[in-house]
Amino acid sequence: MMDEKKRKIIIIDDDKDMCETLQDILLLSGEYDVSCFHDPIKALDVIEYEDFSLVIIDYKMPEMDGIEVIQHIKDLQKNAVILMLTAFISKDLISQAKEAGALEVLSKVLLPSNLLEHIRTALK
Repeated sequence: MMDEKKRKIIIIDDDKDMCETLQDILLLSGEYDVSCFHDPIKALDVIEYEDFSLVIIDYKMPEMDGIEVIQHIKDLQKNAVILMLTAFISKDLISQAKEAGALEVLSKVLLPSNLLEHIRTALK
């Protein structure tokens, strides 16, 4: 049975190693229930029917980019809290992601403690 105090986080990243690393960091904190998806379309199917506290999205994915995923999520759940992680950070991407509905865009080159700090802030 899931601990009711844990917040649910969904990670969407086609890079399986990155997804598992993020999941491990979040699970080790003991604060979150985490699900990983490598296919954004499968993730959207789940997001349509399940409540969650936060979605972490990669920008570059083969099926659709992170901006498109954010737009679909916002269509499904207007108040969704979304963080984008990317190796391709730029002012233009940050602007596009925030306009689509992301709370923040972060570099994938991030210390685990900094990632947890950004997540805790986003969930306040």
